[in-house]
Amino acid sequence: MEAFLVCLGVTGMGYGLWASTRLRAPYDTLGALVALVGLGTALGATVALTVPGFFAGGVTAALEGVPAFTHWLKANGVTYAVYSLTFVFGAMVGSFLNVCIVRLPKGESIITPRSHCPGCKTPIPFYDNIPLISYLTLKGRCRFCREMISPRYFVVELLMASLAVALWHRFGLGPAFIVNFVFVAALIVISFIDLDVRIVPDVISLPGIGLGLLWS
Repeated sequence: MEAFLVCLGVTGMGYGLWASTRLRAPYDTLGALVALVGLGTALGATVALTVPGFFAGGVTAALEGVPAFTHWLKANGVTYAVYSLTFVFGAMVGSFLNVCIVRLPKGESIITPRSHCPGCKTPIPFYDNIPLISYLTLKGRCRFCREMISPRYFVVELLMASLAVALWHRFGLGPAFIVNFVFVAALIVISFIDLDVRIVPDVISLPGIGLGLLWS
């Protein structure tokens, strides 16, 4: 069952991505929502696959009645919520990493000014700056000048979100998660900057070396 849900989620995500980039409003927004639901389904089913009996236990408890299912939720249901929140947090961090990737090689501040279109320089409103969702609903273009926005923004957000979930699954809440989360975030920034301009910023690599030595 879990494997089927993974396949179903991936299929839904693929269809949603297609719809969000090929169809007109309001179906593009609907496609983006389908893609996110598909992603969540695939992610949740993957978790269920790695935790033996997780999904089956929930179904069995539901069939036994409300009291049994309520008990199962108290014992296990929070797992899905935690993984979902971790994914959202990772996507938000990924959005910030995109700022670092663009601005650090130029010596610009990563705090100010606020995010803006790389083409027309128009400040991006908050509703167009939602990680993953905004890129899909806008079909990868600026709302104002309609210039294409690099898919890298979406890839970095999705990558950081997925790795955050993987790290949480591996370490749980604790120092190991925090240290590895920071290390992975720094590695993503370094990797994409290196791909763009063939440099590794000292402002990231040197503190990273120190952190690695301290943790080891």
